[in-house]
Amino acid sequence: MSLVRVCRADVRLIIPDDAVDAILDALTPETETPSSERSSAELRRTPGGLSITAVSSDTSALRACLNSYLRWVQGVIDVVEGLR
Repeated sequence: MSLVRVCRADVRLIIPDDAVDAILDALTPETETPSSERSSAELRRTPGGLSITAVSSDTSALRACLNSYLRWVQGVIDVVEGLR
């Protein structure tokens, strides 16, 4: 019998609606074709922001996945704010 370990994190971010639209447009393709078989992520609009749910096979992959998505989110927010 093998033990399957699954790690999961839910992150909720408070973000303006115009930035949420841009984030979903930019990052949805990443969620559809993950760069690693060890982790995946889902993005959802929430009231007042965005929710990121990451699932992985181990904590290192979970950390890497969250770091990537949080950096990408910050990058999109920086661009949207620069356009205002």
